Amino acid sequence: MKKNIQFGIREIKELEFFIDEEIHVDGPFDFHHNVTIATNANDESISFTLLITYQLHKTDKSFMRSRTRTTFNIKDLKSLTSHIDGKEIFDIPDQLLVTMFSITFSHTRALHARSAAGSSYQTL
Repeated sequence: MKKNIQFGIREIKELEFFIDEEIHVDGPFDFHHNVTIATNANDESISFTLLITYQLHKTDKSFMRSRTRTTFNIKDLKSLTSHIDGKEIFDIPDQLLVTMFSITFSHTRALHARSAAGSSYQTL
């Protein structure tokens, strides 16, 4: 039996924005992303922190970076929680995780575009 899980957005926050316009990008570049997920059963929240980095192709030289956090409220998150060997385990359906990641990625893109507007990299 499928359980309906109610969720909503609690907070969207830009944590970091970095740009180095002295680096000239005239060819391919690499795009990397990394997500961390933090759960808090007590306040029924899940936070996705997404870091995106633009680097010169095949180097570790970053020319632009953004980090954002989107926090979601999950109604009755404790009902999705169990304890195994003293660790809190969350059984969150894959579809909900994918949806929340997609929303987080969209927020990151929007905040990144706003912050990069007017720079030489605004079209990346």
